[in-house]
Amino acid sequence: MQNLYLVIVGDDWADEFQQTVETPVEVSEDAPDFVEGSRRARFWGAAEGKGGTKRAHFDEMAEGDGIIFHDNNVVFGMGKAGEKYDPETEGPAVGGWLWNNPDSNLVFEVLDYVSDLSISIEQVWRDLGFEESYNQMYSFKKISDDSIDSIQDSYESLSEFYSDLTDGDKTDQPETLDADPVSRKAAYYWVNQSNNPEEIENGFLKAPLDNSPHHDVRKLEKGDLVFNYRDGELIACSEVTTPPYVVTDTDGKKHQRAGIEVTHFEEPLRLSEIFEYLMRDEVKLDKYYPLNPAGINQQYLFNLSEKAGQYILEEAQMPGSNTDRLEKRLSLPEFDIELPDGLYFYGGEETRLRQQIHAALQAGKHIIFTGPPGTGKSRLAKAVAEQAEELDSVDGYTFTTATAEWSSFDTIGGYVPSDGGDELRFDPRLFLRCFRDHNGTVQNRWLVVDELNRANIDKALGPLFSVLSKDSVELPYERKGRIRVDWVEEDTDLSEIAADDDRFPVTPAWRLIGTMNTFDKTSLYDLSFAFMRRFSFIHVGVPDLTDDEEVIEHNLLDPSAGPNYGTVWQRSNPHLEDVIDQHHQEVMVLWAQINEYRSLGPAIILDIFEQLAAFEGGDRRSPLTSAVLNYVFPQLEGLRQSDQESLLKELAEDGEIKADSGSESVELPLDISYLRQKANDMFDLDLDQISTE
Repeated sequence: MQNLYLVIVGDDWADEFQQTVETPVEVSEDAPDFVEGSRRARFWGAAEGKGGTKRAHFDEMAEGDGIIFHDNNVVFGMGKAGEKYDPETEGPAVGGWLWNNPDSNLVFEVLDYVSDLSISIEQVWRDLGFEESYNQMYSFKKISDDSIDSIQDSYESLSEFYSDLTDGDKTDQPETLDADPVSRKAAYYWVNQSNNPEEIENGFLKAPLDNSPHHDVRKLEKGDLVFNYRDGELIACSEVTTPPYVVTDTDGKKHQRAGIEVTHFEEPLRLSEIFEYLMRDEVKLDKYYPLNPAGINQQYLFNLSEKAGQYILEEAQMPGSNTDRLEKRLSLPEFDIELPDGLYFYGGEETRLRQQIHAALQAGKHIIFTGPPGTGKSRLAKAVAEQAEELDSVDGYTFTTATAEWSSFDTIGGYVPSDGGDELRFDPRLFLRCFRDHNGTVQNRWLVVDELNRANIDKALGPLFSVLSKDSVELPYERKGRIRVDWVEEDTDLSEIAADDDRFPVTPAWRLIGTMNTFDKTSLYDLSFAFMRRFSFIHVGVPDLTDDEEVIEHNLLDPSAGPNYGTVWQRSNPHLEDVIDQHHQEVMVLWAQINEYRSLGPAIILDIFEQLAAFEGGDRRSPLTSAVLNYVFPQLEGLRQSDQESLLKELAEDGEIKADSGSESVELPLDISYLRQKANDMFDLDLDQISTE
């Protein structure tokens, strides 16, 4: 065992983990051809993402390396790495086959899997040399050399450490229950145990192994919540701790059984007190529900809706309730920011950007990335949100692009016809959906808004200025009660807000991240000072393309002078290696000449290289001429006519670019006559005087 890997399995992938690791997969005919068939195997994987870190760790994984599966609280399983699948060709196919998710392209098989562990994560963090408060962000991570050194302070090898963690696990596993469920799964479950008190006392559920939907223990999964009903009261909430398995009684009859951890309510909930709410049309389920208009159904196992389960948790003040979820989303832990792989920032700018982003987040500020088009603002915004969603206090993010038509109806919500069409109901929209899902469950989804200043901010977000300033606001809408957006902190009475679906809680862990193109202010709405002071503005600029003597720099695109844009693009886009080697000088001259009039970011230059690589036909001037028309001319809209004329004249001249000895003249292979014709059409210019030589 050469390396050890840490793999997070969150709630959103618990089902898939149960189906492909906890339960071996039958490799059947529908598997990709390159997966060895006629066997049972365990598979797991991760999405490569955009940072490159997970891919690098995956590439180092070797057969026999140890894997620790955890949820940032408990280590619940361990295994060893088996066969890996090529992330470029095989991984997406396996990810699509197993999880209907080709993005999960870092796929490997798990050998010697040990389940049903319950090891405190703090214990593991100590052995690895981490702080006990450490929170793993990436779903797939190789431990560092420092962690290996820390392990070897107490153990002879990684193998000994691995074996020590797995010691004590039972070797005689019960018979696995492989049969498919006979009823649908649910958000929560209800079990009648008036006749089975020993189940609560000993922590298990048990039902005959038959096809009754009310005996369908087999559909339960590790982590599911079950409410325990006995003699007219809900007395406890139990978490399923072991996958269902088969037990055989002394009389030879087989039963389904699952282990549970029972947490008793401080005060039992009498059925008479919760019956009215649980029987509401918007709460109850059509099938397998424990209640009917006359009272309680007498079978064993039942399904509950998300709303029913959340209501019971709130009434019993239990973990997992909206109050509990809200408490866990009150603060944003400190975390390191990694900038996206494939972006290059010049002259120490990468460090400065990371420092500014980190400072803004820790200061409680929202962020707006500003700068010319093509500088990577949108990728930066999404990268920050993607890293934040690894935190327990963040439930993902929503990405959208602002428009001039935005109003408070788009961002806040408004009245729409009900499903029956007979009346109006309030429908929460973009902003409010960050704080409660469609079931009313409290959440904290960050909001990423591209091109934010294309919207009329006062019109679209005006009602939320108070919330961005950490105040609460009541909105002019009603459902069961008045719609409110509440700013909540640690000293706020959370239970009342959490229990009311009409109140949308905003916590200090929530962030709005926006981007703004700064070149075209005449066509964009100005941001009011009232809005601007709620944000940290982080500028993402373009490097200086000429020296003090106006000679064009060569070291930004020339691969031989790297690291720079050229080397990063060649590494990320191998098909561009030759075209960058051959054309970096002329494209550098083009970039510098354009940026005297309109600042363009490196992403547009990358687009030009892509066009040069893909272009076919024409004379030697055609590829670059086409690229200028396709990617440069659209950015000149709104430029003063005199500047448009001057730029086109300059493109007809040679550019001076730095060389080993002084500078050298570089001619741009452009069809100036054709560009002049297109400029006349697009910008209504008269450019007949421009030389075509």
